[in-house]
Amino acid sequence: MPIADKFYAIYNRCSLPVDNSASVTDDNGFCYSPVESVYDTLASLKADTEKYFTKEYLDSTFYKNLADETAFYKDINGKLYKNTDAVSNGKNIWDTTACVISDITDTGFTATVPYLDLYEAHRSAKIEYLLDNGTYKINSWTLNLDAI
Repeated sequence: MPIADKFYAIYNRCSLPVDNSASVTDDNGFCYSPVESVYDTLASLKADTEKYFTKEYLDSTFYKNLADETAFYKDINGKLYKNTDAVSNGKNIWDTTACVISDITDTGFTATVPYLDLYEAHRSAKIEYLLDNGTYKINSWTLNLDAI
């Protein structure tokens, strides 16, 4: 869960650190700051993300936050920048010790994991993993389910 939650926070809560002293404003009036992390371009961020999630899942979820004029991240002058007008500091607290594995097949499985959301509500997430070129990757992730 830590890896999945890391990417959830990156794409949905804009959690990558930035250098606010070098901010720029784009043509749409949004403020972007250069990212200070191991990801120097959008391509490097996507390459790491695609190690853990199927492309189909990413196109239907996380990558939607990169697709329009309010994109959470984009390359500016060959460097990764974050939209600092779209920041949320919240995070989920996962109880991986209470994870329940089900629907096990030769090509995947489902994990249901309880967590405390950023509003301190008890929830659970249902995560479907599929075997993709020899690696289990997240293919579906449903949050905000009733606590297990």
